[in-house]
Amino acid sequence: MSNRCYLRHPLHLVLLLLVPGVPGLAAQDRDDSLRGRMVETTGEGELTFAPDWAYLRIGVQSNDSSASGASAGNADKLASVLGALGEQDLGSDMVETVGFGVNPHYDYSAGGRLVDYRARVDLKVRVVDLGTLGALIDAVLLAGATDIPKIQYQVADEEAKQREALALAFAQARSKAEALAEAAGKALGDLSVITTEGTYSTMFDVEAITVAGYASLAGGAQITPSNVSIRAWVKTRWQLVSAR
Repeated sequence: MSNRCYLRHPLHLVLLLLVPGVPGLAAQDRDDSLRGRMVETTGEGELTFAPDWAYLRIGVQSNDSSASGASAGNADKLASVLGALGEQDLGSDMVETVGFGVNPHYDYSAGGRLVDYRARVDLKVRVVDLGTLGALIDAVLLAGATDIPKIQYQVADEEAKQREALALAFAQARSKAEALAEAAGKALGDLSVITTEGTYSTMFDVEAITVAGYASLAGGAQITPSNVSIRAWVKTRWQLVSAR
C-alpha cells in the first residue's frame, strides 16, 4: 500500500484586529498582549492509498417492439451474465441488483414517435482481487452485458484515513500560524477556533466501456487500478501573544 502525503494548499490568511471597547470583548481585556490580536490560517492534508477493492457497475439492456419482448430478452441476457459472474468465484454477497426498468423509447426529433421499448438491469459487483478485473469484464461482455459504465476503487477503513488527512491539514494550518506569528514578532498563543470544510475521497472512475468500444480492445480489457486520494481541509484561528 502506498501512503504518500501532499500538502499543496496555498497560503490563505486573515489578520483580525479587534477594536478595544466593543461589547462582547471584555473577556479579552485581561491581558493586553492578547487583546485584539488574532491570526487565521487554513490547511490541507492529502493521503494517497492503493485501493483495497473495486465496485464494478454492469449494464444489461435489450430493445424490442414490445415491453414484454424487451423484458423477456433482457432476462435471458441477465441470466447469461449472472452465470458468467458465478464462474468468477466472487461470492454470492458480492453481486447485487441496483437498477431495473422497462421503458418506452421515443424519438422526440420526429414528433415523439415511439421507437421501441428498452429493458435494463444494472448490477453492482464488488471485486477484491483487482488483478481479475480485466478477465471479469471480458467474461460479462462476452456473456451479453451491454456496458460497464463505472469502475470505482475504494479503500478499507476510510474513516480512519480521513482522520489522518484531517490531522495533516491541522498540522499545516498550525505551521502557517507559527510562521506568521514569528514574522510579526509575536508568539503563537491558544487556539481559539477550528473548523473543517470536510473531507473528500477521490474514487477514480474508469471511463465507461461499451460493447462497441470493447470490440476495439486488442487482447481484451486491460485494467490498471488507480490509487485513491483522500483530502481534508481545516480553518483555524489563533491568539497572538508577546514573544518571550
